[in-house]
Amino acid sequence: MRRNQKLMPFRTRACAFVTGIALVCSTSMYAPLALADTIEELEQEVDEAKSRAESAKSEKESAAGRAEEAEAQRDASNAEAAATKAELEAATARLDELFRQVEIALSELGQARYDLSVVQDQIVEIERQIEEASKKLEQQQESLDSQVASSYKQGRNYWLEVVLDSVTFEEFLSRIVYANSITEQFTSTVKSVKDLRAQLQANREELAAKEAEQQELVALCEERSEIAQAAEEAQQDFVNGLSDALLAAINDARAAEAKSAQARAEEAMYASQESEARAEAAEQQRKLDAEIEAERQRKLEEERQRQLEEERQRQLALEAEQAAAAARARSARTTAYVEVAPYVASNATGDQRTTAVNAALSQVGLPYIWGTEAPGVGFDCNSLTHWAWSVAGVDIPYASGHYSYGQFQWLKASGHWVYSVDDLQLGDLVFYSSNGGYSTYHVAMYIGGGMVVHAHSYTLGVTVTDIYAVNGFCGGGSPI
Repeated sequence: MRRNQKLMPFRTRACAFVTGIALVCSTSMYAPLALADTIEELEQEVDEAKSRAESAKSEKESAAGRAEEAEAQRDASNAEAAATKAELEAATARLDELFRQVEIALSELGQARYDLSVVQDQIVEIERQIEEASKKLEQQQESLDSQVASSYKQGRNYWLEVVLDSVTFEEFLSRIVYANSITEQFTSTVKSVKDLRAQLQANREELAAKEAEQQELVALCEERSEIAQAAEEAQQDFVNGLSDALLAAINDARAAEAKSAQARAEEAMYASQESEARAEAAEQQRKLDAEIEAERQRKLEEERQRQLEEERQRQLALEAEQAAAAARARSARTTAYVEVAPYVASNATGDQRTTAVNAALSQVGLPYIWGTEAPGVGFDCNSLTHWAWSVAGVDIPYASGHYSYGQFQWLKASGHWVYSVDDLQLGDLVFYSSNGGYSTYHVAMYIGGGMVVHAHSYTLGVTVTDIYAVNGFCGGGSPI
């Protein structure tokens, strides 16, 4: 019964208790003792209820404290994440800025070394000309000395005696002609010696000028090499000063960019293949339409010939006149719109272009390492395009080492240069300039759909971007 009473609400149980007291007092002689026991039990229950209330209050305050502590930790974590994100963005921006400084410095160094190699080749050619002229001069001088010595030995009156000793008039004329030819030969030898000496002097002066220019270029190369080295050291010092957490964040961002680049590359390749398929289908349809039209015209022509030969002759005459008029019109248009420096078609096959592009895309995600051409390890912009086309069996010469300027000059001289993105084909080299196209500082490979694959920078490495993601697009073209 007590157990059931404990389950009852306190107020209900109190009422029942009072009622019970009245009943007990009226019916039992032991009412005082029962009342005392019941009061004691009620007091114990009140104390237990207070204790539970205090425990509940304490637990509530403890839970509130834990909630406040968790909120504070969450705010601190959010603040720390925001600070880390801002620090990562600042570090990435600084790395990109330092990388561009290094790339510009290396580009200027490459241009200077290219110019130096040109001057050195010119010096070699001038030295060859000097050597050749010196040999000719030596031969002509020996011939002249021999003629002078011969004339001296024969004496002053030798030719006079030769002429006067003639027996007949014909012999006299023959000796006069011979004497004149000897004199002309001597005069020609003297002139040849003078001309060779003048040429030799001019060659030596040109050589001296080129050697002076070479010294200036050597000094310029050393200066630009120091600038490039300082820029690289500044970039490396900045990287070394980054925390492990920031470096890990940069590597994670690079991995995410590589994954995204692969997706963009697949999308671009799909767009390019889809465009090629549409173009091929359109070409096939055009050929089919042309064949149908040709067949229709042939049947019409046969019908006209069968119906009336005279009409056919008149029609042929009229067509001939129209063709002549059209030819005259085309001739007039050709005269008015002459194209200057026509484009030379590329010899690259579709398989070569696809092989080169796939080779470059297989390296997406690798780091940018200047002066390195190592598949699976790293590339710079110039070495990536050189290696990718070498996989396709095409050797792009290193005109000035690991510098895009050499490829830039070589491609412009090849006749395959185009200025519009619309004219670029799969695998074409794409160049970027900071001075309006006079020189270049970066090279990429076109993969279609307005996208390129390239060794972009330290932060992104080998990746796929929009063709205009790098500033200064100035043109490009096929390497063969």
